[in-house]
Amino acid sequence: MVAIPRPARPANLSPERREKVHNLLRSERFAAFNLDEAARLMYAVSGLVCDDEGHFTEDDLHAAMTDPSVLQSARALLKRAGR
Repeated sequence: MVAIPRPARPANLSPERREKVHNLLRSERFAAFNLDEAARLMYAVSGLVCDDEGHFTEDDLHAAMTDPSVLQSARALLKRAGR
């Protein structure tokens, strides 16, 4: 049996998802991670690409990390959260 690849899940840039990711980025738990800039960006992007249970594939993340609009949204959320 051959696995049929699925297209990467598009990032969810809805106002509701952006607010949820913003709240995660502002949390004390996130601050305790002590992540460098690249890791913070990847964390924000993963929040925009995951499903409602927090799951995503490596392909989903890779596609999102190469999408300028997703990166711009993630950077704006990090800036807004003071991170």
